[in-house]
Amino acid sequence: MMKRVLFNFVTANTGGVIDFKRSVARALNEVASEFSCELYISYSADDFGDLSKFEKIKFISLPYIPKKAVDKIKFYERDLERILRSNDIDVVVNFGDIPARTRSFQIFYFDWPYAVYNDWSLWSKMRLNDLLSKSLKRIYFSITRNRPNRFIAQTQTMKRRLSQYVPEPKIEVIDVGFNASERDVNQEADFSSSGRDFIYPTAIYPHKNIYILADAAARLKKHSVVCTFVLTFDGTEGREEGNFVSLVNERRLEDYFEFTGRLSRIDLVRRMQQARAIIMPTLIETYGLPYLEAQVLKKAMLTSDRDFARELCGEAAVYFDPLDPEDVAQAVRRVIEDPVLKERLEEASARNLEARIEWSDTVRLILEQTEVPRR
Repeated sequence: MMKRVLFNFVTANTGGVIDFKRSVARALNEVASEFSCELYISYSADDFGDLSKFEKIKFISLPYIPKKAVDKIKFYERDLERILRSNDIDVVVNFGDIPARTRSFQIFYFDWPYAVYNDWSLWSKMRLNDLLSKSLKRIYFSITRNRPNRFIAQTQTMKRRLSQYVPEPKIEVIDVGFNASERDVNQEADFSSSGRDFIYPTAIYPHKNIYILADAAARLKKHSVVCTFVLTFDGTEGREEGNFVSLVNERRLEDYFEFTGRLSRIDLVRRMQQARAIIMPTLIETYGLPYLEAQVLKKAMLTSDRDFARELCGEAAVYFDPLDPEDVAQAVRRVIEDPVLKERLEEASARNLEARIEWSDTVRLILEQTEVPRR
């Protein structure tokens, strides 16, 4: 009997998570025949669309989707193990929020930077309920972090930070993949990047540091510097998004912002292709997919002067202090006023892509981590 490997994808579909899940699933289906194992995916409704496209994967639909904290605890402390036992799963690759209580060999895909960053500039931006919930989750992670047999970190920066909490030999670094089709379309198309847009693919979370862009825009307006920050929400998603749109209107900065709402993957890629540059004033990331997308699309990047950003972007970014709106505004002005700098950043992005790997390679490396004896 072949080894059975389950990819647990029971996570919230926020930000770019849904595209991430689908990319992994497509790559799994592509490389499945190279490995002597049966592949399973536990999933939420509508995660993957038409399941018949994944003929080499067996899908396990869950009786409920854990959204509240108490339901997540119940799922990872009890119900996931029941799913593993009933399907005779040998290895679980857990992309979920919490290391599970299980007798199966567990590989935990680490993707929650709050667990390893203690920066007060980040934590102080949270509302009280966010601060309490994330603090409790940190405590819970500290209790459950010894459960996984192995961890997967996305960068050396995350491995270094995570190794302060779990033994370093248990951590393997596997780069996030990119979609070659998006690179190929970008190379064939003739997209003008001479527009004034600086796009930030994001939703509003404390670590995304959105409000600094309003302060930067006010400074740019004061000096008659014309540009537009394109944000991928429109104020209808929730209270925070609505508050930000209202703030922009109150400060008479409407000409400096465009709110697109959530975009399909095709539309998002097109908007990034057409933008002058990508901007990310984020405070923490485990990876930051727009960094990789900038390289795939050969775009200039403006981002925070933080360890996670410098590892991924290298010479392909203009760095700024994400807590200083004047520094953010100056970075924007540099890219607008210096076309040679912009071209140099784009060329550096293209060079960075040469060191990146496609999704099929990412998934192969993950599956190699599952090579353990059957129970």
